[in-house]
Amino acid sequence: MNISDIDSIHLDVLKEVCNIGAGNAATSLSQILSRKVEMNVPNAKVVGFNDLMSSFVNEEMVVLGVMLLLEGDIDGSMIFIMPKSSAGVMLSPLLGKEYSEDTVFDEMDFSASKEIGNIIVSAYINSLATMTGFKIRVSEPFATVDMAASILSVPVIELGRQTDNVLFMESYIACDGIELGGHFIMLPSLESYEKIMKALGM
Repeated sequence: MNISDIDSIHLDVLKEVCNIGAGNAATSLSQILSRKVEMNVPNAKVVGFNDLMSSFVNEEMVVLGVMLLLEGDIDGSMIFIMPKSSAGVMLSPLLGKEYSEDTVFDEMDFSASKEIGNIIVSAYINSLATMTGFKIRVSEPFATVDMAASILSVPVIELGRQTDNVLFMESYIACDGIELGGHFIMLPSLESYEKIMKALGM
């Protein structure tokens, strides 16, 4: 199976897996932040690299990007991207400080961002592992603040050697009723895509 062969039925199955993970991530984040957190994945689609950037409102928007590498029965990477301003809303109760558009993230901010990203992505991966029976390990998270285009350039170049398409998921995240937005980009290898679909009975 090629990524471009994924149809609406496959996407619905993947969305269901991700929504289970989102529910688990929301529970964990609520406990850590002492805030009500809601999460789900309202939309998933396959997009070409050329269309990936246009999926963002503004390619030059400054965002927080957290990436984890996947190893084990499947390999690849998963990237979580959230506007920098939204990241500040989540970090504020955790670190007890106020954030603005001009806030420069320091080592503590990045450390907390990695932890939040790790919780969210790991919840998705654990959900996938439970549904497929795969053993999947995730690397230490990498976190950076930059324009969306810059953050996506590295995985796009790497995966561009294998495929022209990626799995792009919109994410609804709200903290105490404040909608934060966010996106997930799932980049398994082509072999891993096929294994995932077979394991899910597709």
